[in-house]
Amino acid sequence: MINFIKHEEEFYGIFKLVSGDEVLAKAVITKDHQESLVFLQDPLCVEIVTNPISETKVARGMGFIKWQQLSDEDFYVIREKDIICVSTMSKQIKLLSQAFVMAEGGDPIDSKTS
Repeated sequence: MINFIKHEEEFYGIFKLVSGDEVLAKAVITKDHQESLVFLQDPLCVEIVTNPISETKVARGMGFIKWQQLSDEDFYVIREKDIICVSTMSKQIKLLSQAFVMAEGGDPIDSKTS
């Protein structure tokens, strides 16, 4: 399923997992013993916030949360068989997610992949 993605090259992707999670991360795909593995750096999930303002108006917004909130790890490995689909991140979401990672104390934004 992820054979169409260039292996061994970093990209910013959105991964829908069989668990139901939708994970955003900088990623690299590699082959290991005929199986594709995806290395995720600083993976995030989107959190939708809905706040009623009045009886007829609702404010909606979005933010990010760490995928594994109780872990100190920065890198995770996922097997291809645990992924339903992959898409690339839009430039706007990529910039927002990089800003979130930096604010959380992650690696500085890499100018060559921005």
